[in-house]
Amino acid sequence: RTINVVDTTPPTAVLLPSVDTIYVGDNYAYETVSVSDNYYTEFDIIANSNINTDEEGTYVVEYIVKDGSLNETIVYRYVNVVKEQHEIELYLSKTVNTIKIGEEFIPADCDYRGYFVNTSVSCDVDVSGVNTSVAGTYEVIYYTVIYGIRYERISYVFVYDAADTFIWYSDKSRRDYL
Repeated sequence: RTINVVDTTPPTAVLLPSVDTIYVGDNYAYETVSVSDNYYTEFDIIANSNINTDEEGTYVVEYIVKDGSLNETIVYRYVNVVKEQHEIELYLSKTVNTIKIGEEFIPADCDYRGYFVNTSVSCDVDVSGVNTSVAGTYEVIYYTVIYGIRYERISYVFVYDAADTFIWYSDKSRRDYL
């Protein structure tokens, strides 16, 4: 009679803490896994991944852990590569935002300040939603695109009918309220 004692228990693998969100262009430091087993103390650990740190996205690192009996455990780590966002403020010059029907709306001049101050990009304005021939409140979007990231500031144009009664009132309890 032959009795074979065989290890059929796969090892236990736990991901070690790691920085799993990095910016485009950064290097990713591969962390490994902590492994324990009912019998073995040495393991083969294979890490498979397709992380492209030059392209935004979510990537998977697959860790295949094998013990001496070829029992296998697979664990996955998800790594996010994101574009770095910086503080940018758009500044608008003074302009008239309350106009009569039919008057021309002249958008404010736009400038930006912040991290990319030395970057040569323009500040643009989208007035496609403004209809100066119909009374109403319209959204004006001032924006700039720096390294593929869009920064914007929203302003409003108020178009009114001069034939209607137009009453201004003041609320002194609010600062800059008219």
